[in-house]
Amino acid sequence: MLKNDREYFGRHGFKRPQCVVEANRTINVAELREQVEQFVALGFATKAGDAYDVNLTEAGIDKLLGNGNIDFAVNVTVDAVSEKAREKIEAAGGS
Repeated sequence: MLKNDREYFGRHGFKRPQCVVEANRTINVAELREQVEQFVALGFATKAGDAYDVNLTEAGIDKLLGNGNIDFAVNVTVDAVSEKAREKIEAAGGS
């Protein structure tokens, strides 16, 4: 298909079917701070001394993002983490 513009020729690209696309389930550092007690109640986290051990993979969360702040030590197990989230967790004394 040609049009008057010489740069245009047909359609470009494609769109993947939505049944194939899978969205990541994410959580921010601020949400983790607010919901850590709820994770303990549900059995996805334990409190060891002053630090929390949180397994976000078992909770169905794929990635930890760095929006917000945290002021206590949290040891997080998750498949993927952003650089900002890693810095904030380590600055608070966690891993």
